Amino acid sequence: MAKKPVEKHDSAFIPQVIPQPAVPPLPAFPLEPVNPSLTLNSEILAPEDVATLLGVDVGYVFEKTRSRCSNPLPSHSLGRYLRFFKSEVLAWLAAQPSERPKRQYRLSPPARKKLQQRNRERKAVAA
Repeated sequence: MAKKPVEKHDSAFIPQVIPQPAVPPLPAFPLEPVNPSLTLNSEILAPEDVATLLGVDVGYVFEKTRSRCSNPLPSHSLGRYLRFFKSEVLAWLAAQPSERPKRQYRLSPPARKKLQQRNRERKAVAA
């Protein structure tokens, strides 16, 4: 099979580049937000930002977002990432009780017996 010879074209048939009108420059970044009260930098927080805001460890933040927590920290899942609204975190913080509940200690039977004996002795001295 013989190859066809390459034909040369006249320059009249080569498409000419048509100059396009100049594109106006894009506005400087960042663009103005639609709602000025909601800015991405201050309203949406990462777990590290929440830990800094609350003055706690990042592990505490993750622990407080778990469903087994009695009063979980409000969070939003974006795939595998957690994000927090600053207003929700501050509202959650304001709703926390100001006093820590008293801790319930479980004493072993010998320790309980010793404590009961000590309390009887104190009552006898006071009476």
